[in-house]
Amino acid sequence: MNPSNSKFAHSNLVSYIHGNAFSQDVKFVDKDGNLLGLLISQTSPIINDRLKQLQDYLKLEMPSHMVPIDSSLNSGGTFPTMHFDYFTRYGEQGNGAPTGIHPDLLRKTGKSRVNHIQRIPYASSTIHANQEQYSILTEIVRDICRLITQAMEKYLPDVYSRLDFVCSLLPMGEHPVSAPYTGLVLNIQCNTAGHLDADDDSVCCVIPFGQFSDGQFVQYETGLIFDIVPGDFFIFPSSKITHFNLHFSGFRGSLVLHSDGLTDSWVKDRNGWKNHMNTTFDPSILL
Repeated sequence: MNPSNSKFAHSNLVSYIHGNAFSQDVKFVDKDGNLLGLLISQTSPIINDRLKQLQDYLKLEMPSHMVPIDSSLNSGGTFPTMHFDYFTRYGEQGNGAPTGIHPDLLRKTGKSRVNHIQRIPYASSTIHANQEQYSILTEIVRDICRLITQAMEKYLPDVYSRLDFVCSLLPMGEHPVSAPYTGLVLNIQCNTAGHLDADDDSVCCVIPFGQFSDGQFVQYETGLIFDIVPGDFFIFPSSKITHFNLHFSGFRGSLVLHSDGLTDSWVKDRNGWKNHMNTTFDPSILL
C-alpha cells in the first residue's frame, strides 16, 4: 500500500489485513458479536478462470474502458457500472384497494397513468436493455456465485436463509444467478468515495478482478483496511459501515452482489396486494 495515497487520511485506519496472511477464511466481528466482514481467500483455479473469462469478454464489449489507469488522476470522476438487479422499490401499495376488481383495472382517482409493473418486484432496465450481455454474464459468474452461496451457508446461515427466502418470492419463479442476493453489479475502474449503501439489505459481497496495484478496501468506522485481491470474496454490512477503495494503478473491476433493502413490504403482504394473488402466504415469516 502506498502511504501517500490521497484517500488514506484518517488516523483510525490502523489495521491492515491481507487474505494471504491467513491459512483459512476469516470472520471479523465487533465486541458485541456483530459482523464486520467475512473474508474468503480463494485459490480455486475455477474462480481465476471465470474472472479471466469475464475480463476477456469485457475487452470485447468495452475495450476503451479496459486500459490501465491511475485512479488518482480521476478522483471524484465517474466510472462505468451496470446494475443487473431485481427491485421492490417505488412500488404502489395495494392496501385498501377493492378486492372485487382485477388489479390491472384499478387506478387512482384523477390519475390517467398507472405503472402496474412496479406493484411487484421487477427487473432493472439494465437487464431489459442488455439481455444478451446479461445471459453471457450469468453463465460466466455462475460458479463464482455458487461458491459464495456455499460460504454464506457455512459462515452466515441466518443471513443466507433470510436473503434466499426473498429470492424465493420473486414473481414467475425468477431465480437470479446472484442468489441469495437479488442483484449483481458490475463496476469498471471503480473509484469510490466513502459511502453507505443505505438501500442494501443486510450484507453485500465484493469480488475484485483485474491486474492492479493498491486499491485496498477500507472500512472507515472500524479502521480496517483489507487488501482484497482477485479471487477473494469480502462480505460485509454495506448499509452500516462507511466504505471505499483506495486509489489504484492498472485495471480494476469488481462484481458486487447485493439485495434491495426495501423488500419488507413485499415479504409481509406482497406490497398490500396479497388478497389479489393466488399465493401461499405465511405472515409469521417476516424479515
